[in-house]
Amino acid sequence: RTSEDRYIGTLFGQAVGDALGLGTEFMSKADV
Repeated sequence: RTSEDRYIGTLFGQAVGDALGLGTEFMSKADV
């Protein structure tokens, strides 16, 4: 693995995590 591969993986991982968490971002713990 190169540093470039790790960098791209980090960006995609962040984007996917952000998209998955968007639906529950402003919910309380009880709502989730």
